[in-house]
Amino acid sequence: MAPHNFPKAERIRERQEFTEIFNHARKTHSSHLILFRRSNSRQSARVGITASRKVGIAVVRNRIKRLIREYYRHHKADFISGFDYSLVVKKSFSRLSRSAAEDELKAILAKSLRSKSSIVA
Repeated sequence: MAPHNFPKAERIRERQEFTEIFNHARKTHSSHLILFRRSNSRQSARVGITASRKVGIAVVRNRIKRLIREYYRHHKADFISGFDYSLVVKKSFSRLSRSAAEDELKAILAKSLRSKSSIVA
């Protein structure tokens, strides 16, 4: 399989998983995103994306989620194995260009790594 894949094992899909991450994870804010990061017992990182209706119509929300998934596929090294990442998209993210959105994702991931006591059980 190609190195730029996004298998189901690397996705967070269940509501209960999202709820646990929101309740027990380290939270990092930026002007366009909120990143929740929590350790897991798996060999790989898992990613979940939340874009509410406040972000825009379905076309806009789906475009944003595609962009974030594509960023993950091409930058898996930025995501530490053994962690769950949940990205909550703010309304302002929909107005960013692709390159600005990628820069925002890169910045929030770096910021989450710099935060004190970044490992949460």
